Amino acid sequence: MTPRFPTLVLLPLVALVLAVPVGAHDLFKKMDTNHDGKISAAEHTAAAQEMFNRMDSDHDGKITAAETEAGHDRLEIREAKEKGTMHDESMDKHRMSGADMVKAMDTDGDGTVSASEHAAAAEKIFAKVDANHDGYMTAAEMKSAHGMVHDMDDDDMATKSK
Repeated sequence: MTPRFPTLVLLPLVALVLAVPVGAHDLFKKMDTNHDGKISAAEHTAAAQEMFNRMDSDHDGKITAAETEAGHDRLEIREAKEKGTMHDESMDKHRMSGADMVKAMDTDGDGTVSASEHAAAAEKIFAKVDANHDGYMTAAEMKSAHGMVHDMDDDDMATKSK
């Protein structure tokens, strides 16, 4: 099966994390482990691996649509608790389903995402978000990617996830 990476689908990892609007700035700060104001490919890879490990709740080396959904839900709850806010249900329409995220990253067609498939998708995401191709993701580039995901309407979501 040939991997499908249209614009929105190139951003499943970003969409998963940035669908929680209160967490985008904090996410950037967490990913920027050397605190230089930008995220290197290595920092992004490490964050993607950490995300995969958190989503892989049964520790079998692959994530399912259900694990993806549950991981997103846990992230929303954690971010809301950290910020003392409530879940913003209006953002749910911008959220890709776990099945769509798995489909976007599942290059071998087995219905799950392996660590290597997740890493490959994360690399593609980094390359897409790194708009000036300098090898770093800036806060502005991340914000732009966040806007791209959240500016899409329901029709865009249906079209882009095919």
